[in-house]
Amino acid sequence: MQVYDQEKVIQTYFAQYPFYLRLGENVKEAIENFLVEKEIETVSINYRVKSLEQFIQKIARKKYTDPFRQMVDICGIRIVCYFQKDIEKIRNIIEKEFEVIEKEDKTKNFASHKFGYRSNHFVLKIKKAWTETPNYRGLENLKIELQVRTILMHAWAEIEHKLSYKKTEHIPKELRRKFSRISAILEEADEQFQEISDKVDEKKRKLLTGIKEYERSNKKIDFNLDTLKILLDYYFPGKVKSNKVIRDFFDEVAKSKITIKELLESYKSKRRE
Repeated sequence: MQVYDQEKVIQTYFAQYPFYLRLGENVKEAIENFLVEKEIETVSINYRVKSLEQFIQKIARKKYTDPFRQMVDICGIRIVCYFQKDIEKIRNIIEKEFEVIEKEDKTKNFASHKFGYRSNHFVLKIKKAWTETPNYRGLENLKIELQVRTILMHAWAEIEHKLSYKKTEHIPKELRRKFSRISAILEEADEQFQEISDKVDEKKRKLLTGIKEYERSNKKIDFNLDTLKILLDYYFPGKVKSNKVIRDFFDEVAKSKITIKELLESYKSKRRE
């Protein structure tokens, strides 16, 4: 039974659609800038606005009587990051920069026998101060749903969506055990990748300390790709970003059998010129 004026709602939808598009585009760009500023790399940041068909279907499914007030995901943004710790960093930025109306951490207290994607969900509005700029005028009362997940969480969600399994009950009994195992494997992999990332960061800190000690005492440093990355970042901060360029440079240096000492002396010599 229809409990809302569909014709009026459709007219409002088309009137509001350009505002939601502008909201998604501008907030996506703002988030990208915030993350670049904090040097947080992501796999992707995308936004979408529900189509009229999706909008009407959700109204019917949820039995909304005031859809523009009740529906929080007319505009949605999804951030896919690499590691679990990135989620926490991104969450801190979101809570600082936006007005957070609702938040839910689906990565915690998730029963092992339940199926579904794990991610952080936020319902946001832009802060009042933002509306003083032309790009955000007229957007102050619009809500936006933000999801933040790792690339492995995203893989699970996309495959689950492809198979149309939204709930445990939707999955044939003979497949539930297999789904449970895959879920556990992905969760373990997420944790292992985070541990590897932590170890790489610790190794970089030690390498940086070694480079500084080398400058003072000529202490020996092993030459490898990580060492070269640290060297380039130390002597040319922010100038060499491409991993391919660094790999190609490393291959050339390795072929030429140039030592770290020779590289550093060459750099210092050019700097004095």
